Amino acid sequence: MRPKGQRESRLHGSMQGFLRLLLIQIPVFFAVSCAQETTNETGPTTLTKPTATPTEPATTTLPATTGPSPPTNLTVVEQGVGFATVRWTAPNDPNKDSYIYHVTCYQCGDNFNFKTVYRTECDFANLSPGNIYTVNVSSSNTNNKFSQPATITFTAVPCGGKLRAEGRLSSPDYPQNIYSNMHCVWDIEAPLGHVVLLTVVDLTALIDSPSSQCDGSWLAVGYNQISQRDITMCHDSEVGRTIISTSNMLRVFYNKTVDVNVVRFNVTLSSQGNLFVFVV
Repeated sequence: MRPKGQRESRLHGSMQGFLRLLLIQIPVFFAVSCAQETTNETGPTTLTKPTATPTEPATTTLPATTGPSPPTNLTVVEQGVGFATVRWTAPNDPNKDSYIYHVTCYQCGDNFNFKTVYRTECDFANLSPGNIYTVNVSSSNTNNKFSQPATITFTAVPCGGKLRAEGRLSSPDYPQNIYSNMHCVWDIEAPLGHVVLLTVVDLTALIDSPSSQCDGSWLAVGYNQISQRDITMCHDSEVGRTIISTSNMLRVFYNKTVDVNVVRFNVTLSSQGNLFVFVV
């Protein structure tokens, strides 16, 4: 039998060995436990990248810094002696409803050069008959960006021509007065063996005075095709007067100057079957 001291010494050594073993196993146990928590029945867990959320397509709205497109389809939609209307189509831009238009036309009546409009057409008045005009139209947006201009060229309706001895003849745009320079010549023709009758229905001057001379604006009549101003009229005292040609042709002249008294007129034309000449 071992002495008591030896037994206690061996017991004490065994306890120290057990504790050392326990301290070694505890970290291993926790490491295994942590590793087991990262596994499942189907195998180890893997990290996946989140799926990107689809974005809405970009809108086609033009930013304010983008220049607008030019207008299209410039067309002369209405035209007469001394006036015209040009119309266009707005550009196919998302912001077109906010666009304004800048119209240029050198000397398009009263020396018109530049105009800003808020619709898709522009009126031109006081055009000189037979003249050629070029119109440019540009779009602009709220950021004051301008498009390239769209262009149209047109010829103003000429004043004058050949007419039959029937119906009425009046100054361009009657009963209004068009304040532009104008010179018109009409040859009025009746059937052979007939004469032309011209009766003054209206002759109005801007400043009417019987003593004033017909210097700038007047209505004149030549008795035949080769005559030049046999009768010149510019006062309302001529209303009711009838003039008869000496052949089957009568020539009518109309002249108007902007800076001199402006005259408008309206006459009737007819014919009668004889060659007797008389003036009332």
